[in-house]
Amino acid sequence: MADGYNNEKYKMRWISKKGNGHLNNCDDAVSVFVKDNTAYLGVFDGCSGGQKSYFAAELHAKLFKKAAKLANSQSLEYQSHEILNMMRRDLSLFKSIYEISSVELLSTVIFAIIDTNTKAGIILSAGDGVIICNEKINIIDQNNLPVYLIEHELDNNNNFIDQFCSIQKFDSISDLTISTDGILTFKSKEKLDQVDFVIDYFCKDQTLLNSLAMLPRKYNMLISKNYIHEDDLSMIRILF
Repeated sequence: MADGYNNEKYKMRWISKKGNGHLNNCDDAVSVFVKDNTAYLGVFDGCSGGQKSYFAAELHAKLFKKAAKLANSQSLEYQSHEILNMMRRDLSLFKSIYEISSVELLSTVIFAIIDTNTKAGIILSAGDGVIICNEKINIIDQNNLPVYLIEHELDNNNNFIDQFCSIQKFDSISDLTISTDGILTFKSKEKLDQVDFVIDYFCKDQTLLNSLAMLPRKYNMLISKNYIHEDDLSMIRILF
């Protein structure tokens, strides 16, 4: 998958990278899908305490894209409910058919649905992460104790959303980023916390915007300056 997408109305850029704390695999994933005048963006963080966390994140990403393709409600809010319900149903079905343990299916979920005509959007999150809209930062912190989609029976979907998910609505989006919480783990070569700088660098600064590989290139520039990050990073940014 490429690292970006250009449209006459907007640009999307994304990245997914393994952190220093993981030896072999990136346990995060990204998913991007565009349908008519609607953009669907998702980032997923496999639970470090689970098994094959990279598999869980990638599976959630694929199920999100499948659900986005099928979603047909008129309102963005109804679509967010529709997508989450389909993901929960498909996870449960996958677990049953292939006799997979729940500990192999644990991943956080943050996804955005954006009307690219009106620039209105909705973001649903189940788990830790970071949302930056028009330079306003919102850090979602559940103390690494999120409720995972697979952990609850397929009861009323609205009850699950009301109890365990966060929903945010936005109007007049000009610059939006959704990210897993790996963005909060960057440190400089002096081992100093660099969260504010890194968020500004990735999510506000527009250097290299004309490059589809904007975020990977900016990432490589940080790493070349001896920055490190312990946790995996997945991020999607859309600019109008």
